[in-house]
This record gives sequence, structure tokens and C-alpha cells, in this order.
Amino acid sequence: MSEKQELYDAVDEFAEAMKKRLLTKLKQRWYGWKRPNDYNIPDRLLIQAANARSNKDQKSLVDTANFAMFMFVYNRRK
Repeated sequence: MSEKQELYDAVDEFAEAMKKRLLTKLKQRWYGWKRPNDYNIPDRLLIQAANARSNKDQKSLVDTANFAMFMFVYNRRK
């Protein structure tokens, strides 16, 4: 398998984990991702990243990626 394909497969696997986590949070009635400043998304991104690093927590890694995605989409739309 080529390096490029391995990268693509890794991104696909991670994106699936992100989607699964987003759906879980949506079912728990977590909203507000379209207004990151109203929900302290930048701060929460940093907190999740710290949790992921210190606790080696997979959910925190995925949450970090999702918060980064929220910021990416929000900033792109400005």
C-alpha cells in the first residue's frame, strides 16, 4: 500500500470516528457549533487537547478534532 493511500485511509478512519462522536453529542442535545464564540469553542478545543494528551483519551482526541473542524468551518464562512 502506498504512503498516500495509508494517509487517505487514516483520514477516512478518523473522519468516521468524528462523525460517530458528533452524532452521540447531537443525541445528547449538544448544539451551538455554528456560533463558536458563544460556546467557548476555542477554549474547549484547548481543554480537550490537554485532556487527550494527559489522559491518552481517544474521545478527547476526537472531540479536539471536532472543535478544530468547527473553527475551520466558522472561519472559512467569515
